[in-house]
This record gives sequence, C-alpha cells and structure tokens, in this order.
Amino acid sequence: MPAADGAVRLLGVRHHSPACARSVRDSILEGRPARVLIEGPADFTDRIGELLLGHTPPVALYSYLRTDERSVASYAPFCEHSPEWVALHAAKQVGAETIFIDLPAWHPAFDGRANRYGDAERRYAAAMDRLCAAFAVDSVDALWDHLVELPAERMTTEALRERLDGYFEALRGNTAASPSDAERESYMLEWIRWARALPGDTFVVTGGFHRPALLRGLSEPLASPPTRPRVPAPRSSPTAARPAAGRT
Repeated sequence: MPAADGAVRLLGVRHHSPACARSVRDSILEGRPARVLIEGPADFTDRIGELLLGHTPPVALYSYLRTDERSVASYAPFCEHSPEWVALHAAKQVGAETIFIDLPAWHPAFDGRANRYGDAERRYAAAMDRLCAAFAVDSVDALWDHLVELPAERMTTEALRERLDGYFEALRGNTAASPSDAERESYMLEWIRWARALPGDTFVVTGGFHRPALLRGLSEPLASPPTRPRVPAPRSSPTAARPAAGRT
C-alpha cells in the first residue's frame, strides 16, 4: 500500500473504535512505514517500551504535575481496540520507529480535560447535529455505528479508510478549532513536517477531527527546513511531576 501525501499517510481515527483499530493495524502491517507518529504525550516517547512489555489492556498513562501555580492530573487510557494501542504494537511488529507527537498532559492546552482520548467530537455539536439529521439517526454513537462499525467487517482496508476520511472531513468542515486544539495541531504538525523530510514513509495516527487541519498544514510552504521539535518543559519548576503507566 503506497503512502499518500508524499511520504506521509494520515490515519484519522475515533478513539476506542474497533473499526479504526482494524484500519490502523492493517494499514501499518501492509504499508510497513519507517516510522509511526501517534497522538500521545510527547514527553512519554522515551518510555514507549514500557507499554510493549506484554500488558493486558485496559492500561493508561497517568501524568501529574504540581507547581507553585497549578496542579494538574491527566490520563491517556488504552483498551484492546484503541487505535493508538494497536498502532504501538503494529509499529513494533514491522520495526517502525514510534513517536508520540502531542503536547504533554500537563500543558495548558489540556486544562480542564482529564482524559486525553475523551470524545472530542461532542465539542462540535453543530457539525454532529448536521450529520445526524442527514442520516436520520438520533445520536452520535448511532451515526458512527451506522456509517462505520456495522459495515466495517464487510469492507476492504482501503474502502474503510476512504469511509473514515470522508466522515472526518464532513465532521470538521469549515469549523475552526478551539484555541487549545489549534495549539495541539500546530505542535503535531511540527513533528509531521520533520518526519516528512526523513527517508522512508511516515504514518500518523491522530483523532480524525485533526486530520483535515493537518492535511491543510502540510500543503503550506515552509520558510526553512524543518527540525526535530523539542518536547516542552513546564514553565515553572515543578515540586512534583512524573509520568507513569498503570492499569485502569
């Protein structure tokens, strides 16, 4: 399966979706990219190996930070059919480098959001109402099951990927991201641009709402060659801060 968008293929997902997990797994195993970038806390990349030690989901990454100014706690949960969890293991199977490319959990962009993989679609009620009305269903979950989960087993990997890409494009439409999502998308785009300049293909697994914005960002010209993004550090010296992995 050739990579799209030059050397980059963007795999938009709905978090905790079995159909998306299948699409991610099959895409990585068939495409065998050189690297897989995943929407996850960038300050945890050097501990990804701990997630690949044979754990049985559900598990979660838990981050806690306390400074003189603020105290925050957040977690990134994984179940057996989480696309991010499946991507980690499929990447290992094909020998791909794996990198988390989202802002750290303590970052102000996550203030008020304890679950990194919570259903962000619900923040865009107008778009979801429009789609539900078009398909005559009464909830986001019913819409998703009708369009994706129920027919997924009868679809090829490419057909499912096309269905997902169309859904997420319709979801995003012309909706502007919130300031926090815009900041996260800007940071993830830095990683994708850097990876695109490297030899070999790059597959990117992110929430589907971000995919259209990331595609648009990749089409914009750059003033200078991209460099590897730095992982942000807390602005204040923390009195306690430590990422950890644990069972949910």
